[in-house]
Amino acid sequence: SPLLEGENGDAYLSQAGGDKKDISFPYAQLKYLQKLKEKTKKPLVVVLMAGSAVELSQVESIADAVLLAWYPGEQGGNAVADILFGKTNPAGRLPVSFYKSNDDLPAFEDYSMNGRTYRYFNGQVQHPFGFGLSYTSFSYSGLKVITEKNGFSIQLDVQNTGKYAGDEVVQLYIRRVSAGDNEPLKQLKDFKRVSLAKGETKKVNLHLNRQDIAWYDESVKKWIVYPGAYELVIGGSSEDKKMVYHLTIK
Repeated sequence: SPLLEGENGDAYLSQAGGDKKDISFPYAQLKYLQKLKEKTKKPLVVVLMAGSAVELSQVESIADAVLLAWYPGEQGGNAVADILFGKTNPAGRLPVSFYKSNDDLPAFEDYSMNGRTYRYFNGQVQHPFGFGLSYTSFSYSGLKVITEKNGFSIQLDVQNTGKYAGDEVVQLYIRRVSAGDNEPLKQLKDFKRVSLAKGETKKVNLHLNRQDIAWYDESVKKWIVYPGAYELVIGGSSEDKKMVYHLTIK
């Protein structure tokens, strides 16, 4: 609630004037969920309303499912009901990483990127950037990487292998195998949302410009495409490696 997070002034009762001091799930609400689980044999679904990452490891050990509603507005109740009762198939994806613990985060006053976001965090997360579940499942096949004048064209087939129509968000990441200390571990370079009926297969086209491979070198103050070995990683999140293609840049 705004008592825990929000714009400074709107959340004047929060511990840090609108900023959260940590990502812990509220203790009182966690105890409530534990008691609720003890009293019922029915599935327990937690609908979480929050504006940022929350520590969910204990919540997920109690609940049968967690639905992230963020702050959805006046139609949020209808949207949640449509998902819970199967009227629609959820297809949202996390725009941030959900860490396992507040201990995984650097100090709040540290403004460096070291250890932050999927690009620089090297540990295990609760749920990675780009992650999202569905009532159906998807498979990838037929990867083709075509070299073009200004980059690379990536083609693949995505099939809905489950029982329901749904959306998959195909994500393309790139990583330099021998990256330096200050370089990102990986970077999202393209993505496509594809809607598939039960059993349907569609061809997905992604693109990687040569400039997308460039890295801004602070020592020389310019963008440089380093030669060497790279990996193109394709999947449904920043940690999903359904397809890996090894690429050499000269």
